[in-house]
Amino acid sequence: MRSFCIKPKVLFTKLQCLVPVFIFSFSMANAEEASQQPLIPKEPPVIGAEQTPTPVPFPSLTPDTLLDFKLSGLEGLKGRLAFTATVAGYDRILVLDFESQIITPIIDGPGNNSYPSWNHNGTLLSFTSDRDGNREIYIADWDGTNQRRVTKSPFNEDHASWAPDGKRLVFDTELSSSVAVISSIDLDGTNQIQIGEKSGRNTVPRWSPDGRMIAFSTNRFWPGWDICIWDLERQAESCPLSGRQSYCRAEWSHSGNFLAFSSGIGNEINLGLVEVKKQRSSDLAAFPGREYDACWSPSDTHVAFAAENGTANGIFNLFIANVASEKSLQVIKAPYPIRYLSWAQSSTLELEAKRLVSEQKKSETTQPETDSAGAVPSVTTSPAAPAAPSAELTTEQLLNPPVPEPTRYVPPYLRDTGSWEKNPK
Repeated sequence: MRSFCIKPKVLFTKLQCLVPVFIFSFSMANAEEASQQPLIPKEPPVIGAEQTPTPVPFPSLTPDTLLDFKLSGLEGLKGRLAFTATVAGYDRILVLDFESQIITPIIDGPGNNSYPSWNHNGTLLSFTSDRDGNREIYIADWDGTNQRRVTKSPFNEDHASWAPDGKRLVFDTELSSSVAVISSIDLDGTNQIQIGEKSGRNTVPRWSPDGRMIAFSTNRFWPGWDICIWDLERQAESCPLSGRQSYCRAEWSHSGNFLAFSSGIGNEINLGLVEVKKQRSSDLAAFPGREYDACWSPSDTHVAFAAENGTANGIFNLFIANVASEKSLQVIKAPYPIRYLSWAQSSTLELEAKRLVSEQKKSETTQPETDSAGAVPSVTTSPAAPAAPSAELTTEQLLNPPVPEPTRYVPPYLRDTGSWEKNPK
């Protein structure tokens, strides 16, 4: 019988070869098993349950920080512009009131809050927040109060915009790194309906002013991004802006005749307009770097947008372009990135006046208490003093109070310190 003898050095060498093969086979088996599992993320913890993380102290903005936002070129502009500014590592929502020329933070924590969008009359604001773990859609009153959550999903949801009647929101849901779908939902979080295609990334939906169409960005026709329009009545899609370069972030004019959009290749992204029916496009702004987040003024005469304009470190500042002259002016210069704009028609003073009138009417309609028989209890009083003049004020009086010197609206967080000039010289 022939015997075989393997030297220890040879045996060790063979084992060295076999070990990687075994590890590779084991890894492939695990990978195959994992690939067969459904790609469904884990449900987030129930808010308020014992596994809810302890809140982390949030660094709020201060008046000194707001002085870093330098304003210019605001003459003749009206309404309020909401935007997102990233300060101290957090996204915060601020509002520029054009008439008072004051910037006010209205949603400043918890967590990151971004992508504000006004409803048709500027009394409600939708926004995205990750305060509960993942990005969800919220709404708030015009001054940032009464915040409430709309969507409740294990996925990230973003980029909400309003239906023209203000009863629903449209937004995108990120199902995976390669798939995002568009849905609409009622303000109370019910009646969610998916819209359009289910493949590729379909993002940043914007409802047309007549409510018939939704414009959005998609990467389904690679290379680059394209702007498509989903017809809600015909349940059909058309893509007026597509090609070798990228087109994204479309925004309807209030007339519904035009779309403002961003287009370009790489780090050179410019701002353009397209006439929807004729599909005729033109340039609006072309600065060094990238321009994004176009939004129209209430009169459709101006378009606000965020632009790098040659700045370093991805710092976007706020510019406004005159549609007729195609000239642009920088209106906010700050050391913080400014993105995601939304322009409302009403001024802060007008909304404050309407709130005061509403509160006064409520107090006037309050009925006195009655006893069990339904009668108002009698009260013994001293002789009545002469009746004082009525304190009721009209909206015009509230908007134009008789003061000896002009005054300016002061945000609530500054009222204890008196008046505050935005740009002291």
